[in-house]
Amino acid sequence: MTKRLGNQLVLLFVALLLALVACGGQGQTLCGTAKTSLDNRNQDKAASAAKSADIAVRKLRLDNGTRVLFVQMPSAVTATVLVLYDAGSLLENPEQAGIAHFVEHMMFRGTTRRPTQADLTSEMEGLGADFNGYTSTDHVGYYIRAEASGFGQGMDILADMLMNSVVRAEDMEIERGAITDEINMRRDHVGIRNEEALDHLMFPLDGLGRPVVGTAETVGAITRADLVSFWKRNFVPSSTIVTVAGRFDEAATLTMLERTFGSAAPVERRRPRFASPVFIPGPHVLMDRKDDATQVSLRLGFPAYARGDSRGPALGILATVLGGGMSSRLFSEIRTKRGLAYSISAGPSTFRHTGQLVIRAGLDTKRLAEAIQVIVSELVRLKTEPVSAAELAKVKSCLRGDLALSLEKSDEVAQYYGLQLLLEGRTWTIAERFAAYDAVTPTQVQAVAADLLSASRAYLAVVSPLDDSAPYLPLLQQLGE
Repeated sequence: MTKRLGNQLVLLFVALLLALVACGGQGQTLCGTAKTSLDNRNQDKAASAAKSADIAVRKLRLDNGTRVLFVQMPSAVTATVLVLYDAGSLLENPEQAGIAHFVEHMMFRGTTRRPTQADLTSEMEGLGADFNGYTSTDHVGYYIRAEASGFGQGMDILADMLMNSVVRAEDMEIERGAITDEINMRRDHVGIRNEEALDHLMFPLDGLGRPVVGTAETVGAITRADLVSFWKRNFVPSSTIVTVAGRFDEAATLTMLERTFGSAAPVERRRPRFASPVFIPGPHVLMDRKDDATQVSLRLGFPAYARGDSRGPALGILATVLGGGMSSRLFSEIRTKRGLAYSISAGPSTFRHTGQLVIRAGLDTKRLAEAIQVIVSELVRLKTEPVSAAELAKVKSCLRGDLALSLEKSDEVAQYYGLQLLLEGRTWTIAERFAAYDAVTPTQVQAVAADLLSASRAYLAVVSPLDDSAPYLPLLQQLGE
């Protein structure tokens, strides 16, 4: 699977990091859940925060350069092995777009010890394990989560896949067809198509503007030699982080890691660096006409901050105030009061070299202009009026609770810590994340709004039966500078 929604899946794990703190998905819940009373929710938060405080993190490095994180969770009944590689789609040549995702598919097709896909999957499923891989823009990941009793076997399977895949030409043709079907499916899915349209509009000359899955043309041209070269060049110890989270024996696990991932020859590989994208002043509007669409899918994006920027916590709070749940401003004004949309949300995405803040909505075709007007009004309000102390306190509590609740399972904890180390070079404790939220002031939120939410930085992508952009440019101009 891919992890850039195009990527409605992209925010799933990365949202656990501080700069990706928008909660509520499509805005259908009160910052995470509407199924329990607020009192019960607060009790859940307190219990989850207490469990999070028990997490113990240990950093190691194998002799060949592979970095290892041990994250002990005494109350867990499962353990997860997550292998992350510093090798996402941003490393691809445009002519080979989709090759990282293609490699992901091929890792499940069989190894020298387990020759077929059936051999791999039947053994995993025999453990009752949850397993998968994903491809993102700035990394790829593979994981297996199993009961503690089957944990060692699961790690052996995962290492075998990633180090000893056979990559047969006939299997490549089968997966090439499956990926082509996936590309077509994404074009038919209005939400994914809208995400990719916005990315291309915002980042036309950057790898972020290309679909992680590639195109039918680029995937069709990838050879076995291309694929094996990308795999061997990027899946090396110096670009690898293995995170083990849950309940497990550290000594036995370290021995197994040394026997598997530690057996690879050390290879020096410089960490990728990417230049900041150049943004052309706007506003920009892209109308992607889809005649059989019965609704409007809207994405309104603004260039934002790169991963690790000190303004990340304030941006996360701004996004949650704006569109983080049923009590958020956009949900209240657009869904609750006016019934203009069936879904409305806002959230940031951060990358090493840039970021974006995106508002997402599903609308009636006849009320698009009205909805954009309301959205613009709320954005202007964030620029001109500080968030009240009461609203800020509510959002901080919501974010703290959602972070704690999101770290209940071993796979989620592995993602939280592993991605931080891979993409930021360090790990943040839960207490440090909470402190970062708590330190944000209304003035800082308003400063981020003033910095980002201008007409010249506005990128609007719409997938619908409509094709005339003229009515919407004047509305975006109301954002001012």
